[in-house]
Amino acid sequence: MKFENLTTALAGDIILSIVAFFLWLHIVIYIPTRGYFAKFSVQDFCQTTVNLYNFMISEKIIIRNEVGLHARPASEFVRTAEKFSSSVRLCKDGIWVNGKSILAILTLAAEQGSEVILEVKGKDEEKAFKALKAVLLGS
Repeated sequence: MKFENLTTALAGDIILSIVAFFLWLHIVIYIPTRGYFAKFSVQDFCQTTVNLYNFMISEKIIIRNEVGLHARPASEFVRTAEKFSSSVRLCKDGIWVNGKSILAILTLAAEQGSEVILEVKGKDEEKAFKALKAVLLGS
């Protein structure tokens, strides 16, 4: 009699563990990627998760400026970034640079059509993100 109760209890624990695992999987993978995890690479998933916990704005942007992000547009980007207290980072091909350093931005060699990730974090991140995105898009 006791053995049957133990077996039933173990079966219940196993089922509960499986349900807990799938709930955890749903919270960790499905929710941060908004249910489209098939569209995202591992790097995108990690970036999305980091964004949820660090409270920053980050987005992939295709540079539409005719000359890319070279001397003059880069200086305009830096001048715009320095108006805000938020930290600014740019990423191209896996290389992250400080968005408030013109030399760092120039090392990216971002031409027209290049895909960069713009990341802004701080008190005025929303205003800064809109202004910097406009510079990258050439508007």
